[in-house]
Amino acid sequence: MSTVKRGSLLLAAVGLLQLAVVTGNTAGQSAGPSKARSTTAAISAKAVKRQAAAMRWLSTKLHRFQVETWHWQDVTGHPRTHRHLRTLASSDVSRLQLQVRWWHHQASLAHEQARHPPHLQAWLCIQSGIKGGRWSRFLKYLGGGHRVGPGEGSWTTDGAIYDGGLQEDLTFQREYAGWLLREKGTANRWNPYEQMWAAEAAFKTRQFGPWPKTALACGL
Repeated sequence: MSTVKRGSLLLAAVGLLQLAVVTGNTAGQSAGPSKARSTTAAISAKAVKRQAAAMRWLSTKLHRFQVETWHWQDVTGHPRTHRHLRTLASSDVSRLQLQVRWWHHQASLAHEQARHPPHLQAWLCIQSGIKGGRWSRFLKYLGGGHRVGPGEGSWTTDGAIYDGGLQEDLTFQREYAGWLLREKGTANRWNPYEQMWAAEAAFKTRQFGPWPKTALACGL
């Protein structure tokens, strides 16, 4: 599920939780005098449970968006975003909801930035052998351009020596994205954008040297 969809579902669910608390409080106010005390106590206990459940759920979402933000910032080489957060014990649902919205926005920004490596079209040509093509944000070929060669291979290629769509060997992976290799395994298990950002790290000192044939065919 996309970050945007998760955020929409999150806000809708929190709204329902808050509505449930308000509804419960209203019911307590409308009870008869003889039952007011016991009804109020029962409703208060339910409200506390609902709020605790909402806090737990929101804190889980908050952590997820933080992790997603930091992951893509690590991939692109940007510094991690930090923001002072109050402890959950001193926060209410509405304040925590604002924090979740803020981190959801940061995760969306970091992910969108990761989709635009500086040499995106070059890596797509090297990988596919198609120069000047059109691609979806999920890197599905949409047509256009022209074929200049066979390309390096599928993003999920699991080779004996070279892995992924840019055919990165283990030495390459360790040097330019060692943390991804440790966390996810070889490059064929990485997101295509993760593979391209590893290539961007290599480009700083080696340009397109690791791909002599395909880069030449792409006119690089």
